[in-house]
Amino acid sequence: MKNPELSHAHAAAPDFIDYFIDSGNFLNIAQEPLRERNCVFCNIAHGEDPSTDLLYKDDNYVAFRSIRPAASHHYLIIPKSHIKDAVGLGAQHVPMLDEMEAIANDVLTQLGGDSRTARIGYHWPPFISVSHLHLHAIAPADDLSIKASILFQPGSKWFRTTQEVVSRIKARAVKPSL
Repeated sequence: MKNPELSHAHAAAPDFIDYFIDSGNFLNIAQEPLRERNCVFCNIAHGEDPSTDLLYKDDNYVAFRSIRPAASHHYLIIPKSHIKDAVGLGAQHVPMLDEMEAIANDVLTQLGGDSRTARIGYHWPPFISVSHLHLHAIAPADDLSIKASILFQPGSKWFRTTQEVVSRIKARAVKPSL
């Protein structure tokens, strides 16, 4: 017999609750992206910053120009859900990283940049200016100043490519427990 209180609450709940309650499946439940109210990138991702033009937008990601461009093409790709940085990502996040990289390459190409001469990657803590995961797509790399060349140097302590982040995730997943 169904609990009448649950049935009443269930009747007024959104469709994703039906999926949750009826199927018992706790994965892939539709929900609004997680966000932080004081996060500038969350505000941009949710269309609440009228000064930022979105170059790309879908259900999960947005792309926009950097306010401090290091080259003629400098774009940021962010997930709509608030994720602090790349350090805590797990194997379940690898598809997200791949999607963000694909978006970066598409945005660069569509706006006249060349992904073959680009630096694409994530800053690594503590070298992060905004605590919301963001992928930099910067081209051409030859346009970078000496300082920017250092700040956006793949494989450095402060800047990692998608492949480097994924390798780190995989290495962490196979570490034996002591």
